[in-house]
Amino acid sequence: MARTFVALYRPGPGWLADTPVWGQPLEEHGRYMHQLFLEGRLQAGGPFTDWSGGLAIFVVEEPDEAQRLIDEDPAVVAGTFAAELHPWMSVDWPSYRPRS
Repeated sequence: MARTFVALYRPGPGWLADTPVWGQPLEEHGRYMHQLFLEGRLQAGGPFTDWSGGLAIFVVEEPDEAQRLIDEDPAVVAGTFAAELHPWMSVDWPSYRPRS
């Protein structure tokens, strides 16, 4: 059964100080994430608008697979990003019924 995980990305030790996000070496990260999206393993992702980091929502079968996706991210490998993984459950708000 597929499970959902959220990865929180933040600048890592390889982040170029005093360089905005669009000046960071993130081309390979973008290609990697796009490929995961095409494979159906990345549901959504992107930067925070305050540029403090970003997030990615992965849908995979096993927690180890989610961790491996982060560990193999070129931006994490290069140290541009550090990431932490959390299991996540989305609330089905259209079907939500508060308890009386």
